[in-house]
Formats: sequence, C-alpha cells, structure tokens
Amino acid sequence: MNYLKMVKKANEMSKAYYAGNDIATDSEFDALVEEIKKYEKKHPDEIVKNSPTQKVGTDSTKGFKKKVHDVPMLSLNKCLNLNELEGWIDTTNSKTSSKSVYTLEYKMDGCGLSLIYKNGKLNEATTRGNGIKGDVVTENAKMIDTIPQKIPVKNDIEFRGEVIFPKKEYEKAISRGEDLKNCRSVASGALKLHNPK
Repeated sequence: MNYLKMVKKANEMSKAYYAGNDIATDSEFDALVEEIKKYEKKHPDEIVKNSPTQKVGTDSTKGFKKKVHDVPMLSLNKCLNLNELEGWIDTTNSKTSSKSVYTLEYKMDGCGLSLIYKNGKLNEATTRGNGIKGDVVTENAKMIDTIPQKIPVKNDIEFRGEVIFPKKEYEKAISRGEDLKNCRSVASGALKLHNPK
C-alpha cells in the first residue's frame, strides 16, 4: 500500500474510532501508523498535513468555549517492544544530567483533560481537543466525583490526566441494555454533554 493510501486508511480508522464505530483493532491501527512513521522518516519531504503523525486527538466540539493550551497537550510516544523501550530510555538518559527513574502503568484509553486550580479551587477543565486547543468543560468535570473541587495548594497549578469509564461499569451498563459503543466514547461523551446534570 502506498503512503497516501495508508494515510487515508488510518484517517478512516481514526474517524470511525472517535465516532464509536471501530473498523479496526487498536493494534491494527498502531501497526498502520508505525508503517506511516517509517515511510515519513525515509521521505520527510513527502509528509502530508493530514497524516495521523501530524495531529493529536480530535477537533473541538460545537457549543463549548475554546481554549488554547499554555503548553500543547501532545500524545505520548509508544514503544511496541522491549528494544524500543530500551532505546527510548537510552535517548532520554543521554539528554539529562541525572539518573532517571521510570514507572510503568497500563494504558488508559479515555479523554485527555487539563485541570487548572487557582488558590486551591478548580477553576477550569479543558479537553485535549486537537492538542493545541480544547473545549472548556469545567461544569461537566465538576460532576466527576474523583476530581476534587478544592486542593490544599495556594499556588496556581495544572494537572493533566485521562478521564476514563471503567470497563466494569461499562459491562454493567451494557447488561442493563444501554447502547454504548466503547469505554472511551462514554468518557468523551460525558465530558461533552451540554447539560452537565
């Protein structure tokens, strides 16, 4: 498959995924994006703007105030095997003057969220959006009981994380007959409700 066809196919997979109508598994999508990255590394002058390597997440949703992130909310790099992880660690360590400590965690597939606290009070919650600009969803974020409304910090501070819908809760909802596409779509959709209640 040539480069432009790979980009088109990856974009179709991504669009279907964000619409909750998966047409490929995560591993199939990741493998295709890896092929695109390999091609782009060899042919950087041919990279197209709509390549999945050139964007993050989805665009903003209508009906929400927009905010440009002070620091872009970019995707994390992926390592698909131990050799790639060791290479990444070596590269990272070569850029720092001190020895680094790493932790591993399971990948959480949800919706990226930035929380800004001012004087210890939740002031603003913004989705990742396209990585540069997201939707301000403060009132919806306040409905999530694990997001504190106040924290014991006097300075202004930003936290970034992932809003997830646990698989166990998803399975309960499906058993009740609810028509839900996948956990990620539920998490994202809950943040984008126009009525937070």
